[in-house]
Amino acid sequence: MTRDWRTAYEQVSTTVLDSAPAARPLLAGFNTCVDHAYRLDPPALDRLTEAARAGHRPLAALSDEVLRRIRDGGDGEVFVPAPQSRPALDELLGPPAARQVGGTGAQAAWVPAVLNAPSVLALADRSAEQLAVLHPGIGLCGDGTVRPVAAVTARGARDLATSWRTAGWRAECVPTPYLSRPAATIGLGDTFVAGVLLAGCLPVKADLPVRLSPGGTP
Repeated sequence: MTRDWRTAYEQVSTTVLDSAPAARPLLAGFNTCVDHAYRLDPPALDRLTEAARAGHRPLAALSDEVLRRIRDGGDGEVFVPAPQSRPALDELLGPPAARQVGGTGAQAAWVPAVLNAPSVLALADRSAEQLAVLHPGIGLCGDGTVRPVAAVTARGARDLATSWRTAGWRAECVPTPYLSRPAATIGLGDTFVAGVLLAGCLPVKADLPVRLSPGGTP
């Protein structure tokens, strides 16, 4: 007998939604940042090509590496050990197409917040740019209490030169839909981690209709 998996997952979703507000608080740490997403349209590719040919480091090396991965059908992260060069990327590619939350901790805290489950994010950067990309329901510590992002007043500015002085910054080459085995998955792994953590925080009495034996698959 074939199981109706659509109905089973709908039942799981209903159970999780009903149980999430009573879940134990999820404390999220690790890194939190703001991802700048750029679209590589033909004019941007032309500018990358010119930068690669000019030989001015480190953008020449970055441009050459991105173009190589495009030619080879590859993807993945590129590390640039020069924090002072980060603003030059905007000059090369123009303003980012989007600014979004980055980092395992912030993305893991997002899932419980969407489901009205309690989550608290360890966050030192309270700048307007950082707070703007966080879910308004994520909790932040301050003044001896936990407040949702929506109730926190932004302060200070993001000091990129200080935060990246010893490390540099990273450029992620996001795959096109045509790659059969992409290496880069922006946020996908963090969302999976969040789901696992949320499951661990749900009340034990939650009766999920889907149970798999070891090695079982839907």
